[in-house]
Amino acid sequence: MSLPEMVKIGPIGKDDEGFEWNVKGFDEITRIYISYTPSTIVSLQFKYTNLCARNVLSLQYGKSNGSHFNVVSLDDSEYITGVKGMFDREKGIRSLTFITDKRKFGPFGYIDGDDSAAGGSGKLINWPVCSYTPFDLQFGDSRRLAGFFGRLKDGQLTSIGVYLWTN
Repeated sequence: MSLPEMVKIGPIGKDDEGFEWNVKGFDEITRIYISYTPSTIVSLQFKYTNLCARNVLSLQYGKSNGSHFNVVSLDDSEYITGVKGMFDREKGIRSLTFITDKRKFGPFGYIDGDDSAAGGSGKLINWPVCSYTPFDLQFGDSRRLAGFFGRLKDGQLTSIGVYLWTN
């Protein structure tokens, strides 16, 4: 039996230094564990079913020392159709939102100067947002997500990309 083919999309963000990570071979992703602050993504971890129908908990990519933590839990029939967010060319990924065929989760991290969604006061935060660039990766209306990859440096996610099934 040959494995299905995947394509690699990205990376988005700062991808020239730090620890490189990847997790692929998703048949169905069930949870995403995300640690973050009001200004950056600190760590990601994934729970998924692999192609052999086994439940797998990935390594944790980063440290869970962010000031905020969320678990994205997908329903049995739900699947991710996109990932969007913001990145800074100097520091990396500043926010993430996961979009499914049914709803969206996030944004986690930086939110247009308002930290209320990240558990903050809701007051405008004076960060140099002119260097933040939005990104939006859409996979279509089928179960195509095969995995994630990226880099970590100095306790934060500096880049992210995805693997997609070709069939």
